[in-house]
Amino acid sequence: MGLLDLLSSFFNPTPPGKHANAVRVEIDGRRVGYLPRELAFEYRAALGETAGQCSAKIVGGYERDDGSTDHFGVKLHMAWPPRLKRSQ
Repeated sequence: MGLLDLLSSFFNPTPPGKHANAVRVEIDGRRVGYLPRELAFEYRAALGETAGQCSAKIVGGYERDDGSTDHFGVKLHMAWPPRLKRSQ
């Protein structure tokens, strides 16, 4: 199975609750996860409260014997270290 479409993902600095530097990852307005804690800290150090965007790819997934699916992931295509893109 596995989906290969490139999607647009958004990074939203999250208010405290998850952890102080949490950065939520969303696709089509739905939370698909969070940046790992170490990366979230670097993201916040570079961009503060600025929301970001990059392309993403949904990967993996397989069909079980009962027809249900499992183990999807998201690969983010983002510049690192994070930085603001300058408009010309």
